[in-house]
Amino acid sequence: MTLPDTPLSDVEFSALMAACGPFEDTPVVAVAVSGGADSMALAVLAQGWAQAIGGRVQAFTVDHGLRPESEAEAQQVASWLNAYGIDHQILSWRGPKPSRSIQEKARDARYALLTEACRAHGILHLLLAHHADDQTETVLIRAARGSGVEGLRGMLAISAPPLPGPRWPRAARPLLPVAKARLVATLSARGLSWIEDPSNHNALYTRVRLRQTMDQAQQDEAAKIAVAARLETAALHQALGPVLAAAVTLSAAGHADIEPGVLAAAPVPVQQAAWARLFRTVSGREYTPRSEMLATFLDRQAAPGFAGATLAGCQLTTGKLWRLAREPAGVVTVPATQAMLWDNRFSIVFEDDSEFLVGRYTVGPLSPQGRDAFPHLPAVVRAGLPAIYDGGKFVGLPHIAGLTPLSETVPIVARIRAVFTPPHALLW
Repeated sequence: MTLPDTPLSDVEFSALMAACGPFEDTPVVAVAVSGGADSMALAVLAQGWAQAIGGRVQAFTVDHGLRPESEAEAQQVASWLNAYGIDHQILSWRGPKPSRSIQEKARDARYALLTEACRAHGILHLLLAHHADDQTETVLIRAARGSGVEGLRGMLAISAPPLPGPRWPRAARPLLPVAKARLVATLSARGLSWIEDPSNHNALYTRVRLRQTMDQAQQDEAAKIAVAARLETAALHQALGPVLAAAVTLSAAGHADIEPGVLAAAPVPVQQAAWARLFRTVSGREYTPRSEMLATFLDRQAAPGFAGATLAGCQLTTGKLWRLAREPAGVVTVPATQAMLWDNRFSIVFEDDSEFLVGRYTVGPLSPQGRDAFPHLPAVVRAGLPAIYDGGKFVGLPHIAGLTPLSETVPIVARIRAVFTPPHALLW
C-alpha cells in the first residue's frame, strides 16, 4: 500500500503518462505551471519523463495580474524552472479585469492564453496538474448543482480545450489518480520550492469552503458517484449514437431538423442526453443545460399543445419536423479578425488579399436586406447566419460552405469563407 505522503516515482509517472498517450516518439509537451505544489511537481516529473525518451517540456505560467505580487511570483517560477532545465514563458492577461465571477473569467482567460501559446509553438499536448483531491471536489460540487451523469464523471484524463475554437492542443491530466499530499512530498524529496496562492484559502469560493470542511465520508461518496456516473455514461453513449443518427439532420446553416417521434420513443435518459447535445451544438455554448432544466423541458414538450420553446440559446419550433435553431436575440456583431469563430458556431476566414478588411469590417447576424439569399430557410435560421458589415452597412455574405444562395441580388463577398463548426460535435 502506498502511503499518502510517499513521493511519486518516475516509474509511476511514466505509467500515468502512458495512460494519457499516445505521444510522438520524441514529444514536446506543454505544462501549465502556476507555481503551486501541484503544477511544480508535474513540471519536474514531466521533464524527467520527456528527457528519458528524447522529448522536451515547455512550461507556461499565466500572470493574471489580479494581485500586486503576481508578476514577481511568475518570475520566481521562471527562475526555478530554468534552473531545472525547463524552458519557460510567462503569459500575461492584459486589459481590464472583471468585478464579478472572477474565478470563472480568469479560468477562461488562462485557458485561452495557454491554448494560443501551444498553437503558436506547434505543441499538441497541454499537461494540467489536476489531482485526486481536485477531482473529488469537482464531483461533489457538480452533484450539488444537479449535473447530469456526464458531469458527475468528473474531469477526464484527456479532453479537448475547454473553450470554443480549434480542438487542440488536447488537455491531459496524468495526476488525476494522485493525492495532493504525494505531490508535495515529491517536491520536498527533491528539495524544490513552490508558491502558496492565498486565493486557495479564500472561503468566499465554493471550492475552498468544500476543501476546508471535506471529510473522508464525502471523499468516499464522491468516488462512488464518479464510478457510477462513468458506468452509466458508457451505457448512455452506446444507446445515444443510433438515436441521434436516426432522429436528427444537422444543417450547414447551423440548425437541426428533428424527428420528434424517434426521440420520444427513446428512454428518458437518452432523450435528455440527446437534447443536451442538440442545445450545445446548435447554440455554440461550451456546456449543456443542467439536468433539472432538461427534465422540465421534456415535461413541457410531452404536454398537449406544446408549440415550441426558447431555451439555452436556442429556439425550437414544432411541426411535422421540429427545428432547433440559434436564438436570434443572442447573436452579436463583433470586429472581423483574419480567422475567427463567430458566435462560437461559424469559422470565418478572410483569405489572401482580404487582410485589409480586418479592422474595418464587422461580422454580425444576417440583416433583413440579405435574407432574400436563402428564401427556402426559415426566418429564425436566416437571422442566425453570418454577414459582413462596413461601418454598420450591410456589405454581403461570406461564402458559406454547404449553402447555395438562391438569389443573385444579395452580394457574396469574395475571399471571405465561412463554415458551420460548433465547438462540440453532435456525435463524437
